Amino acid sequence: MACFGQWTYTVDRDATALAYRLVEKGGVDTCGCAACRNFRVARLNAFPAEFRALLDQLGIDPNKDGEVYHNGRIALGHHD
Repeated sequence: MACFGQWTYTVDRDATALAYRLVEKGGVDTCGCAACRNFRVARLNAFPAEFRALLDQLGIDPNKDGEVYHNGRIALGHHD
């Protein structure tokens, strides 16, 4: 069993990676709105290294998002 912070989990990494390989592209790559275009450019910097490492351990392709949306600016340089 693996851990991430306070959570323990099990995963079938191979099955997850296969599922992601079968998906041609993520949501932001199928949309042309300003929020998706922005996320497409910023996605490699949007998440901390620890989270990107977790995605890799799980077999999740971070370039194939399921859904991304922008709620609004919280403060200068910070968005929800």
